[in-house]
Amino acid sequence: MEIVNIDITKLKERQDNPRFMGDAEMGKLQRSLKEFGFVEPLVINQKFEIIGGNQRFKAAKSLGLTEVPCLQLTLDEKKSIALMIALNKIVGRWDDKKLALVFQELSDDFWAGTGFDKYEIENLLAAEIALPDLNLPQKIDIYQIVLAFKTPEEYQDCLEVYQGKNVFDKTDNLLSKYKR
Repeated sequence: MEIVNIDITKLKERQDNPRFMGDAEMGKLQRSLKEFGFVEPLVINQKFEIIGGNQRFKAAKSLGLTEVPCLQLTLDEKKSIALMIALNKIVGRWDDKKLALVFQELSDDFWAGTGFDKYEIENLLAAEIALPDLNLPQKIDIYQIVLAFKTPEEYQDCLEVYQGKNVFDKTDNLLSKYKR
């Protein structure tokens, strides 16, 4: 298999691609492309339709790139669709302890390029550092809390209020009304 640079105007987005990315994630992807370059090629079929990497394509286009690296495969339509889904679905999960160790090795100068927000990394590091020192009771009550916001600004305000804090410290009075 050979990776070749292809003129971005020749590439076509598949309209049936079920994955999408919001503005915040797209901004992170654009920052990553600026920081590290285009290190993961697009996967395209013989018709120059993008099977894997639609979001990288959009980010590259918005950044004004004229060529992008591509891996071109010869696939029939059904295999193209199946591969498109597989490339978006088959992903692993984070091992939070290992991830925290990796972030401890990086200075915060390098955090921006990872796609993680600073508060996510700080919370991950705080949780991983605190875990061995916890003296938890035998039984733990677990609550699921769902927060809804009318605007992105309300969401940001909430993040600032709860960042690094135990949510129960702020909601204890409310929970005591409903606890059975």
